[in-house]
Formats: sequence, structure tokens, C-alpha cells
Amino acid sequence: MNRELEEFYDKEMTCPVCTFIFKTKKLRRSAIRVEKNDTDFCSYYKSENPYFYALAVCPQCGYVEFENIFEKISKISIEKILRNITMKWTPREYGGKRNLAQAIQIYKLSLYQSEVLGKEDSYKANVCLKLAWFYRYIGNMQSEMKFLEYACNLYSSAYSGENFPISGMDSARLAYLIGELCRKLGKYEEAIKWFNKAVNDPNMKKALHIKKMARDQWHLAAEEYKIQKSNQAGYSE
Repeated sequence: MNRELEEFYDKEMTCPVCTFIFKTKKLRRSAIRVEKNDTDFCSYYKSENPYFYALAVCPQCGYVEFENIFEKISKISIEKILRNITMKWTPREYGGKRNLAQAIQIYKLSLYQSEVLGKEDSYKANVCLKLAWFYRYIGNMQSEMKFLEYACNLYSSAYSGENFPISGMDSARLAYLIGELCRKLGKYEEAIKWFNKAVNDPNMKKALHIKKMARDQWHLAAEEYKIQKSNQAGYSE
């Protein structure tokens, strides 16, 4: 059997906005092969990348949503999509195999739609983080840093303003992630504060591997902070 056929299957979807019926490719769980992970949970795959297929897009009206909540939409949101997205939409097909460029287009569409619908900060943060990872894959550091900054700010807002779990994370895991995003952005003092929050979080007892990561990254951020302060002192002399 063709390996590509084994990896994918077609899922039929009915758009809750315009009732159009379409098919979208889904990646079988059994076909997913992780090669390595970054410290901010970005995964690299030997197989096709499942991030590329997490969002379903209606080719007729432009409605885009994560497949597991695709049908969960209010009448008010439907009206907003028809008015703000469908009116400007040129029908296009995202139901086949997707490449990185298409994935970026889809997630940017999702980010725009989340603004139109007034989605929670955690939702927007999740989309921004994926976009940062996509740009990391191709070595576009400027765009990666831009979306990491968005994700960091939005997750920080969600941490204090939303109920847990947030984006599937408890408070310890999210505090760690915010700390690591701060560290990657060169905000070492803020990173240290978030790593301390993560290590001392009661939920950390359920995720000892995250606790170790938080401690490791805390030490790294502390070293980077010392270097940063030393460099700043040198420039001021």
C-alpha cells in the first residue's frame, strides 16, 4: 500500500457557517513520528507535520477552526464571519496535503478570524506560537521572534485572566512556557520570575520533567542575565 495513503485519511466536514460539505486531510496518529523537541514544546517530525492539519478550512466561505471544535460556533459569530471574512473571501482549497507555506496562510487566517470573533487570549497565543514555530522551521528569525512576542504577551494575559486548564496546560506548565518564551526573547529577568513561579507551583508535583526543565532553564536564564547586565555595564563606561 502507498505510504502516503497510510498516513492520511479524508474526513468529511459540514461547514456550520455556510452548510457547504467538503473533505479535509487528516493525519493518522499512528503515522506521526517525532524527531526532536525544543524547550518551548516545538516538535520536529520525521513524518508529516500534524500541526499543518489541525485547522479545517471551509473552501466556500473561509471559516477556519480547529477540527475538534469546528462545529461549535454561535449565531453571532456566524454573522461576523459572513460579514468580515466571507465577503472578502476568494474560494480556495486546503483539503489536500499541505506544505509549510499553506500552513502559515491558514494559521494567519485563523489569527485574523480570532480577532474578528473576539476569541480568548489563550486561543490567539496558541495560534501565534504555532506561527513562530513555522518560521523557525525555515530559519526566519525576525518573523519567529515577532510571533513569539505575541504569544508570550497573550499567554501572560491568559495566565492571570482565564481559568485553567489553558490551551491544555495547567498553571505550572504554562508558567514554564511563558518563562521560556521570555528567555528566548531576551527578557531574562522576567523569565527567571516565571521559572520560579513554575517550580513552586503545586501542580508541578504531577509533572516532574517540567520541573527539571524549569530549573535547567532558570539557570540558563540567570547566566544569560548576568552576561546581559555585564554587557550593558560595558557599554555605559
